Amino acid sequence: MKLQELSQEDLNILKSTENIVDGIAAMYGEHTEVLIHSLDRNNPSIVKIANGHVTGRSIGAPITDFALFKLKKGQDISDSYVTKTSTGKTLRSITTVIRNAANIPIGLLCINTDMDAPLQSVLRIMLSEDLSS
Repeated sequence: MKLQELSQEDLNILKSTENIVDGIAAMYGEHTEVLIHSLDRNNPSIVKIANGHVTGRSIGAPITDFALFKLKKGQDISDSYVTKTSTGKTLRSITTVIRNAANIPIGLLCINTDMDAPLQSVLRIMLSEDLSS
């Protein structure tokens, strides 16, 4: 798949998905990284990220070869997969392609959950304050 220059309309679509990142991160908590990669040929990088501490990445970080590999597989929603970070954390991940009105891929929504996180910490996040009292 060859990346192309994104139009202002494409960039607006990506911008409009930023609240999705925040919503997923709020639901699943600090052990789940959620991000949007721009597929702009001039700057294929992260344009929005929540919980970047999971992998140590931030806005502007380059797109990974693995993300590009997932895109080339031709699935709009990847099967979930397990990877390791450079620091050895085990992640369960999924990648979803974001397309424009012409059905051209313009971005990727990626969700990475730290499978090494302490179970009690994960449960505390998943249970609402009202239920855990």
